[in-house]
Amino acid sequence: MQAQVKFGKLGHAAIVDQTGNVLAHPMPEWELQVKNISKVSAVKRMMNREIGVEEFYSPAKKADMISGFSFVQETGWGVMVPQPVSELEENIAFIKLATLGVGVLGIALAMLISWFLAKKMARPSQELAELANHFEVNEMQPAPEPVRSYTREQYELSLSFHNMTHALQDKNSELLYQSQHDPLTGLANRNLLKKYLQEKINKQESFIFALLDLNDFKDVNDHWSHAHGDELLQHVANRLIDAMSKKGLVSRIGGDEFAIVFNADVTKEKAESLVALLRGRLKQSYQVIQDTLSIDCCCGLSCYPQDAKNRSDLMKCAGLAMYAAKKENNTTFQWYQPQMRADLNERVELTHILGEAIKKNEFIIHYQPIIDVNNYSIQGFEALVRWQHLTKGVIPPGQFIPLAENSGQIIPLGELILDSVCKDIS
Repeated sequence: MQAQVKFGKLGHAAIVDQTGNVLAHPMPEWELQVKNISKVSAVKRMMNREIGVEEFYSPAKKADMISGFSFVQETGWGVMVPQPVSELEENIAFIKLATLGVGVLGIALAMLISWFLAKKMARPSQELAELANHFEVNEMQPAPEPVRSYTREQYELSLSFHNMTHALQDKNSELLYQSQHDPLTGLANRNLLKKYLQEKINKQESFIFALLDLNDFKDVNDHWSHAHGDELLQHVANRLIDAMSKKGLVSRIGGDEFAIVFNADVTKEKAESLVALLRGRLKQSYQVIQDTLSIDCCCGLSCYPQDAKNRSDLMKCAGLAMYAAKKENNTTFQWYQPQMRADLNERVELTHILGEAIKKNEFIIHYQPIIDVNNYSIQGFEALVRWQHLTKGVIPPGQFIPLAENSGQIIPLGELILDSVCKDIS
């Protein structure tokens, strides 16, 4: 029966006597050997008649554990229910259900232990372990307040479980906040942004979504320091919050990229005014680590449900609009247009076939003379490359050169052109 007692993957129940000797444990050999675990910090505290929650390393499970523990007044025994910290962190959403079970089972557990001790039965540890098997439910709610009409043993045990669930709830709240907020700026992170967007979509609300990117932010890190960059991001986050003035959710979704979900009552015209206001605020100088810095931004906006029908496509549309704003000499903002997706598909296709075109040498070179305006003599020639595609015809360099640079194919392309020019010269 002891081997069947678990909650989570490695959670279990354990009971020790006044000196730290194991009375009940999922490892049978520890019970047979009456193994002493008094050096474990949680056990030490139980031996000192303490009640609480503590993190410690378990040699039995070879993992860092978090455990609620209590002592039994009449016997001096200690009861602990440890679980690996990693399981708590990996299952934040499920832990909420667990505490509901802890609360209900805690009261039942206190009553059963008190009854067994009163009857002086020989199997209290096994019964306690059986109850611990029900801890797999994960609803994080505090156990109910103990009732003073209980026997003293029942009251003390129920109180210890009540305190333990409160401690676990606080830990869960802390982990939940950390999982949904950016540690540097305190803004909502990508996880919370996705959740918020999905909630608005589920409510069938119409709203505007924006992606905002800081221009040349990498230069701040490279020229000054990453400490300058971090502090600048904190200042930017504060100005975004102030400028938005509760007109939407502001989040940092990575690096120097921020996202804004405007409230449903914000129209396109109002959104444009807010973006202009945001840019004006962000362009003002910053005092960062005794240095004066400045930064600009560009923004892409998309509308739900006009531009996209789901969260992922909505974010992609705003990303395409932001890319278009950057391409247009860092224009303040661009609204998403369907042509932007067609342009993206064209860039992806050209990038995909560029490598094969280099191998097949689908490029032609035109030579333009360089003339000295003083005597009209030819000083040399400028080689102009064009991509002669079999089905797409002549593709100008303004289309494929940036793609070659971004995809790392500019060097083999350059070598091909240089080789062709050298052959023509010879």
